[in-house]
Amino acid sequence: MYRPPTPETPALAVRLVVGVDAFEVTATPSGVTLVRGGQSEVHATVRADVRTLRALIFTGLTVAAAADAGDVQLSGDADAAQRFFRLFDKER
Repeated sequence: MYRPPTPETPALAVRLVVGVDAFEVTATPSGVTLVRGGQSEVHATVRADVRTLRALIFTGLTVAAAADAGDVQLSGDADAAQRFFRLFDKER
């Protein structure tokens, strides 16, 4: 489902928080890495339930709309968070 960005695109790191679990996800042109509970610097942190995260990845739901609805708590760079979710192809 991952659609890698162009080779010159810098890495994009996002922390996803679901309940008490946190995952650092880093997307690069060569792939995606996931670390459970990592402490690295990230561009954005997105706290949401599984249903909302699935909607952000697989539907046209935007981070801004989910935040406005109260379904997402966001800290950091909102544009980076949106770019992250758009790296996944809902059609696959």
